[in-house]
Parts: sequence; structure tokens; C-alpha cells
Amino acid sequence: MHWRVVGIVGDVRSGGLDRAPAITIYRPYGQRGGTVFSLVVRTVIAPEALSQAVRESVARVDAGIPAPEIRTMPHIIARSLQQRQFQASVLAAFALVAVLLAAIGIYGVVAYSVFQRRKEIGVRIALGAESWDIRRIVLKDGMTPVLCGLIVGLMASALFARLIASLLFEVNTYDAAIFTVAPLILLLTAAIPCWLHARRAALTDPTVVLRLD
Repeated sequence: MHWRVVGIVGDVRSGGLDRAPAITIYRPYGQRGGTVFSLVVRTVIAPEALSQAVRESVARVDAGIPAPEIRTMPHIIARSLQQRQFQASVLAAFALVAVLLAAIGIYGVVAYSVFQRRKEIGVRIALGAESWDIRRIVLKDGMTPVLCGLIVGLMASALFARLIASLLFEVNTYDAAIFTVAPLILLLTAAIPCWLHARRAALTDPTVVLRLD
């Protein structure tokens, strides 16, 4: 059988956005046979306004052809993405909870560290340490494990990024923006509680803490 090519169209991801486009040949309905087909209508007005006109046009061609469902292209795309969007939403929710737990944990750990070293801080202040020296010590002790954790986390993310590649569409697995913004958010999350405790430690009254047992 010989076919005449009358046009070439772009790739269509009919099987899903996460699947490679399949090789497809469009043939006139009269040549392909069958009883099930889809009609695609392009319009510059609201698609819902054309539903009745499309049904009437189909009926004029063949009154026996039913037109049971008319859907817009955004609806079809949104429906195909529902599962991926749900998975992404769950991951985002877990990520947000993880950031909040990290902030609470860092706040508690730094607070306990400052409490344990309150006499040392009082002695340093009594011997003439400036407030910025105390802030630097507290910030250094609080941020060092955070920086080490970020380095290890980035390395692990680079290794396991391919495991979530199926959830991404037209997004680079090693997207530079993601690998930059996420660590900055975590650094900010850790820096805020560390700075609050560093500021509080710098205001320590040595005459009070040195009297504690």
C-alpha cells in the first residue's frame, strides 16, 4: 500500500508527559476504519461556548455518531498530571515539615549549648571579650555541623537525583537553581536561631552567671 504524505506535525506526548513521543501516523477516518475516534477543535473563544455547535456539526455529518463528552485541552492535561501533582505535593509537604523540624532542632541544640557554656561565656566577657567575639563563637559552634550536613546532603542529592527523575518533566535532574536555592533556605533556617542565641549570649551578665552553681 502506498500513502501520500501531505504534512508533518510536531511530536505529541499522547501517552503522558513523562513518556517519549511515539511514532504516529494520522490517516483520514475513511481509510482507517473503526468506530471510535476523537475530534479536536481549535478556537479563539471559550471552548465551552462551542460545545453545542460541535454536537450539531457532528450530527449533520452523521446523526448516528454520538458526542458524549467534550473536554478542553487544559482539562485533559491537568487530569493526566493529577498523580504527579499529588506526589509532588506530598514531597513538598514533607520537605516543609523537615525544614520546620530542622529549625526547631537547631534552636534547641544551640540553646542547650549556650546554656551549658554560660559560665565560659561569662568568664570571657569578664576578661574583656567583645560582644562580636561571643556572637562569633556561638555562630561558629552552631553553624559548623549545619555546613557539614549540607555538604553531605548535596552529595547524597546528586547521587539519588535520578531516583525522582520520573517525577520531573522538562526539568534538569541537576538543576542549578534547585541546588542553589534549597541550601540557601536551609542555611537561613539554621542561621536565624543561631543568630538569636548568639545575640542573647552576647548580652550575658557575667556577675550573674558566675554566681551560679
